[in-house]
Amino acid sequence: MSLIAYVPGTHAWRKRRHDELCRDTYEHIQEIVDGEMTPSKAKQLKAHLDACEGCEVEAEVIRSLKEAIARVGQQTDQQCVRRLDDLARRLCSGE
Repeated sequence: MSLIAYVPGTHAWRKRRHDELCRDTYEHIQEIVDGEMTPSKAKQLKAHLDACEGCEVEAEVIRSLKEAIARVGQQTDQQCVRRLDDLARRLCSGE
């Protein structure tokens, strides 16, 4: 990465900041969806979700998966729910 990526206001700087926010958001997306973050961190990452379609889509997939797991949990045994929850965690972590 060139030094221009560290000069505020340049295109390279904005792209570097965006990429860093995407990585940070992706690493914490489960916490964002579950509401398990500090308010200041949640505010920063929520702003990124609002501006970044890729990260917002990822969050929506996680939300939908959690809702499906909750529905299944009401209809089936808890062992099945645990397996689905484990699958969701592995998908989020990239395993």
